[in-house]
Amino acid sequence: HTLIPDKVFKPSRLLPTRKNIKVPQNDGTDAEESSPHRNNAILEDLLSVQHLSKLHAAITECSALIDAILLFKVWLRQRNLDSGE
Repeated sequence: HTLIPDKVFKPSRLLPTRKNIKVPQNDGTDAEESSPHRNNAILEDLLSVQHLSKLHAAITECSALIDAILLFKVWLRQRNLDSGE
């Protein structure tokens, strides 16, 4: 998985309400569509290193967090909520 350098996009351009996809119209102009899923995917890539660092720090401080995460994953799996669909 490749990472995007953190200075490529301004965070304000990746708000869920921002329209970053231009769709060609029949009249030759471009209409902009909101792109929250695309914006979120880019933010995930931009912030993955910081997120991993904070998660590591939290687990280091509280070893019970690992058990809590595993318990939560079991709970999700029992309710078929772990597939992401």
